[in-house]
Amino acid sequence: MDESRWHDIGSAEELSGKGLQQAVAGQMLGFFAELGCHLPPFPYIAHSRGWSAEDMERNVRYVMESRELRDGAADLVARAVSLAKTLLSGEAGEARTTRGGRKAHQLDVPAQI
Repeated sequence: MDESRWHDIGSAEELSGKGLQQAVAGQMLGFFAELGCHLPPFPYIAHSRGWSAEDMERNVRYVMESRELRDGAADLVARAVSLAKTLLSGEAGEARTTRGGRKAHQLDVPAQI
């Protein structure tokens, strides 16, 4: 099998695993933002032990013992609290948000029949 074929297989494997999970998380973030939810900067916490680490017991232990993930979660909580304080204090100000995109506005041209 030539090298380009192996690359195609690797790309398909990536999309079916971790890449798909990241895509779903990104789509959910966009969905909730469109609904008007406010999210703190850098709202994700993630880790990976690699493709061969499919053992859930060791995976859970790794997450629970990881100082880096614990610090990341604490930082995310701090950013969320900071955002909540700003929003609740009214310092964010009121702003009218104009929806973007073709479906949000009438077209300037008459329909062509």
